[in-house]
Amino acid sequence: MWEEVSYKKGLQIGNDGRSTHYSTREDVEVESVIDLTLANPPIAKWSILADDHTTGSAHEVIQCDVVVD
Repeated sequence: MWEEVSYKKGLQIGNDGRSTHYSTREDVEVESVIDLTLANPPIAKWSILADDHTTGSAHEVIQCDVVVD
């Protein structure tokens, strides 16, 4: 669904497929990509920051650099 919306609005998805959210459900560890980065200018760099940028939540810290003229 997000790919279609992004295409229609001219947005680029920055995520590279790596998981951005970790949780445990019924004693099973689960990974997912629920934190999406959408940008109108071209994305020059998208990355998940190292463990020293923890938030105390189950979400990873994302850095996104865009090309600005």
